[in-house]
Amino acid sequence: MYNTSGTAAKAVWALTFAVIFVLNRMTLMMVDDYRYSFSFVDASERMRSLSQLIPSMKAHYERMNGRLLTHGVVQLILMKCPPILFDILNTAVFCLLIFLMYHYIWRRFHDRTNVLFLLTAVAAVWAFVPAFGEVCLWLDGACNYLWAVTFSLLYLWPLIIDEEREPKLPFRVLYVQLGFVVGGISETCSMAVMGAFVLHFIYDRLIARRKTPWWKIVPVLTMLPWYIYMISSPGTHQNKLGRESLFKGFVTAFEQYLDFFRIHLIIWGILAVLAVYLCRRWDMVIRSFMWLFLAVGMNFMHTFTVGYPYRSMAGVAVYTLIADGILFTALWDDRWKDGRQSGQSRALKAGIISLCVIALMTAFFKFVPGVYDVYTSYLQMAANERTLREADENADVTIPNVHPSTRYAAAFMLKYLDAENPATWPNYSMAYYYGVHSVAAR
Repeated sequence: MYNTSGTAAKAVWALTFAVIFVLNRMTLMMVDDYRYSFSFVDASERMRSLSQLIPSMKAHYERMNGRLLTHGVVQLILMKCPPILFDILNTAVFCLLIFLMYHYIWRRFHDRTNVLFLLTAVAAVWAFVPAFGEVCLWLDGACNYLWAVTFSLLYLWPLIIDEEREPKLPFRVLYVQLGFVVGGISETCSMAVMGAFVLHFIYDRLIARRKTPWWKIVPVLTMLPWYIYMISSPGTHQNKLGRESLFKGFVTAFEQYLDFFRIHLIIWGILAVLAVYLCRRWDMVIRSFMWLFLAVGMNFMHTFTVGYPYRSMAGVAVYTLIADGILFTALWDDRWKDGRQSGQSRALKAGIISLCVIALMTAFFKFVPGVYDVYTSYLQMAANERTLREADENADVTIPNVHPSTRYAAAFMLKYLDAENPATWPNYSMAYYYGVHSVAAR
């Protein structure tokens, strides 16, 4: 009764929104946020007008990378959006991500609510997304990773959730045209979306034995132009690509994926065997494998990149969690044909509940120290901001560096300040922003 309660589900949504909003409020500007407050045409020119945006992004394309859409949004938010409005927007996007995951895992197959699975989706994102603070709380990181993976999943909704529905022609035309924009979201998420269209085309033809409507394959072609333009950026080739050894890059990506998701792969393998051998749910295993294939594909795209920061694993993590979650649903639904549960059915459901409880407990054990770390980091950064705002113009200011202890504080793996050279990034951007001569760390 409680697990299918709409009131209980609303309580989960309200609590999730409240907690993530508070954490967003306690995550202040840092690192790239200061740099993106200025034009890439001139690092000392503050972004104040929309007319500056296109020249700045053009210079960004040449010097930094080709992710013009997400970084353009970053500059637009920093220029025109009050911090509290961004915190509300970012919290809403986080909840949208959970909503999409929950629907791809459970509601796609059911009309009723499953509060346990909803809670587990929230817990899994908290517990298993690497660099949670950078991905979900930090302004620049959220726009590039949280928003990118969320809107990639949103674009896939008509393809996956409404797969039996044929929308009206205006929607189909608009949907195909939107592919041009989705192609420029990010190097990995945009590729995953294109991969999803190809995989579903193969599924329709070889397994479901049905024709694929034109609007469910043409978006691949509309996504390609911006995607090619994005990865062809001189800045991308200079700063992101160029492994000395592709084999070394492959091994690095392989080891990093296993470091975070070894247990998830083991669980996926066990659940897949059970779903096929005990439940005969080949369809669910294939659908789950498609998500896992896309996750692994995104991961190994970093074979070709100079580095593989943990925040870049956001899409990999979300797609892996969806793959596991679909198998949770497959085993949860095992029934006798007359509607009564067998001993096998009860055992499978008990096993899935146990895995959900493990995820919930893992998230709980990480929640308290994580929130405390966000809070203490906030106090330190807020004190630093007050010092910088109160400093005389063109003063040389020295402030304490910030060293969080968990991945829930956005600055955990970022360089809050360069302790060696005040004239380098990100110190000079912070100095420009507050109007002081220099910012040094102690």
